Amino acid sequence: MTTRTRPTMGFLAQSIIASAFLIASPFLVASPASAGKTENFTWSTEMISDEVVPTHTLIISSPGGSITIEPSDQNIISLKATLEMVNVDKRNMDRFAQETKVTLEPRKDSYQVIVKTPESIGITLKNLPRIVRGCIEELKGGGWNYFPSAEVDLEIKIPRDMPAQIETSYGNVSVTGISGEIEIVNESGEVTLQDIGGGAKIRNSYGKVSVLHCSGDIAVINSSGEVDIEGAGGTVDVQSSYEDISVRQVSGAVILRNESGRVTAIDIGGDVQIESSYEPVRVAHVTGGATITCESGAINVLDIGGDAHIKTSYEPVELSDVKGSAGIDASNSEISVEGVLGSVDIKSSYERVHVLKVGGYCTVRTESAQVILGEITGEVNVRSSYESIEARNIGGALSIDGDSSPVIVDRVDGPLKIQNSYEYVIVKGTKSSVQITGSSSPVEISEIRAFPSDGLIDVATSYERITLYLPADPSARIRAATSDGEIESDFPMTYQKNGEWRAEMELGSGGCEITLETSGDIYIKKAH
Repeated sequence: MTTRTRPTMGFLAQSIIASAFLIASPFLVASPASAGKTENFTWSTEMISDEVVPTHTLIISSPGGSITIEPSDQNIISLKATLEMVNVDKRNMDRFAQETKVTLEPRKDSYQVIVKTPESIGITLKNLPRIVRGCIEELKGGGWNYFPSAEVDLEIKIPRDMPAQIETSYGNVSVTGISGEIEIVNESGEVTLQDIGGGAKIRNSYGKVSVLHCSGDIAVINSSGEVDIEGAGGTVDVQSSYEDISVRQVSGAVILRNESGRVTAIDIGGDVQIESSYEPVRVAHVTGGATITCESGAINVLDIGGDAHIKTSYEPVELSDVKGSAGIDASNSEISVEGVLGSVDIKSSYERVHVLKVGGYCTVRTESAQVILGEITGEVNVRSSYESIEARNIGGALSIDGDSSPVIVDRVDGPLKIQNSYEYVIVKGTKSSVQITGSSSPVEISEIRAFPSDGLIDVATSYERITLYLPADPSARIRAATSDGEIESDFPMTYQKNGEWRAEMELGSGGCEITLETSGDIYIKKAH
């Protein structure tokens, strides 16, 4: 196998051929620049190999500079290396160019591109004052371009199926149209991948990582850098910090970990798992389930094919259209849930909870928070304090524990149990047993849809009135008692007073047992 090197204008390269395949190119420069004067210099050279094995891996090692990889129509590797130096004097320019080498050589099952440059570009005690003065002048002019720098940029074409491994210290990396596996380690710079046929592993920092259309799995660790992925045929695993993560159109599962950055996951074919903090999380159109933990970050979740589990604090949670069940743990967070086919379990505090359209049971445990529930098919259990609790159109049993909480219930099919204090209780549209225990709580029951034949309506409170509206032809046995108030009824009753007022009546065929007890007034009225 032979190799070729093709220098460009203004550049003189020397080639060394060994082991049937090796290119080593030092940058040799002859420039008329005067000593001590700083200038900018750019030279480039091209290298072309003979035929290579397309399934072998290309390994690139570079101290810095941009790297671009594109597909070749032939089974060859072509490389263009460009040396660029900025604000370098003649002496250091010559030395740096002569000591900079780019080699391309075969190894077992791989081909290696190695870039070697001097560790120093000529910052010494002797010229440091000049460099500092130049930097000050640049800053006065609003710029920062004086500091001497040098880098080798690589433009490489390889067979489309060839895998590539890239390691560099700084500079942008771009890979387009390669079907092999891609691995990139970059300490600082932007990384861009497009139309990748295999998987991709990327470790980067301080620059954006962009992946557009990758058929395999994607794994990204990007410290202090934005990550944007669109179109992945496998799984996606991303870890970043202080910048945003956006993932769209992924066939497999997604795992995203971020610190102090926004997170977005849309159109995901598998499960979604997210850990983040302090910035919003948005998830939509997920075939699998979603598990989201975000400290002090708002969460918006829409259209989940499985279960949804959410944990956050201090910021709102919005969850809708969940095919499975939902669990939310969110302290000091306003919560809105709508359209869950399974069950809903919520733990929160201090902010409003609004739940609508649930196919299973619903449990809400909160404190000092308003709770609004509607259209729940299954059993409902609610605990709160100091703020109102409203429940409408409940298909199963309903249990409410409200400490100093006003309670409104409108249409419940199953048994109803309420315990509260110091605030009113209004109940409408029951068709099963009712048990209400209040302390200093006025209670009103109306629009009873049906009396449970073997059930009961049991109301006990203190210091406040009880008002019961009965249909025109009820079937019930009623017992009412008050220690300090009066009993008034639109139906005939038997009264007696022995330290307290008591009244009894039997209406229709009896059946439902109704017990009313308070130290305030009791009103039994016909519904209009």
